[in-house]
Amino acid sequence: MSSSDATLGTGTFASTTNTYVTNNDDCPAGTRKITVIRDPGNTLRISDIKVTLKAYSLIKILGNEECDRINMHRLLQQVVKDTLKSEQQGWVDICVQIMNEQIFTDFSTVEYRNRFINMYPHISTITQYLFSNRSEEIANLHFFLGKGLGESADYTEALEYHKKSLVIREKVLGEEHSNTAASYNELGWVYHSLGIYEKALESHQKALTIRKKVCGIDHSDTATSYNDIGWIYFLLGSYERALEYLHNTPIARRTRQT
Repeated sequence: MSSSDATLGTGTFASTTNTYVTNNDDCPAGTRKITVIRDPGNTLRISDIKVTLKAYSLIKILGNEECDRINMHRLLQQVVKDTLKSEQQGWVDICVQIMNEQIFTDFSTVEYRNRFINMYPHISTITQYLFSNRSEEIANLHFFLGKGLGESADYTEALEYHKKSLVIREKVLGEEHSNTAASYNELGWVYHSLGIYEKALESHQKALTIRKKVCGIDHSDTATSYNDIGWIYFLLGSYERALEYLHNTPIARRTRQT
């Protein structure tokens, strides 16, 4: 059994999306609160359901009575999937929306890196459903996974997710969009980290072309692209070309004009 599994009684639990069932606001920061609406005509209370499922080792309840995190047994997961098959697209869309509300860009702390590790298997699962109507949000999730894996030095996997994000963004948003440029920029950095400098240069140049048109020559993102290209030229030993791009950043141009 892997370290991500837990046992209760005779059951084995696979790690699942952390769902918090609560009637208050005491859930941990960065998690989504799910408020349970009970049907007055249904006498089967959620607490009774939890007790029964736990007794048969079909769920593991973490947390406390005010805010439960529920891990589901694989068998129960499959039953739920089969039962909701006709509604699967709607539920996938909901999951995509929920996970988009959880993504972040700051990976500098242990807290956020651990949060990414917990989110990764769930996002990678829901993004496999190609029938979702939320293409742009799926692209955002691919981008998030690529960013997080890159920060974790898993550059090969990061590359694949950034490629997926780029394909969707070019199709849905078009080539001349800031998010498309961001995908090219991240691809450039992953190629850079892999030591594939020619590919890195190509990606950063595409990002720069888009950003000059969409953001403008004096935008900070455009300046970042100039700087990135200059750095890649430096690594390639093309020092004059490196200086050319580094001198073209907005800060460098303003310095020369004063």
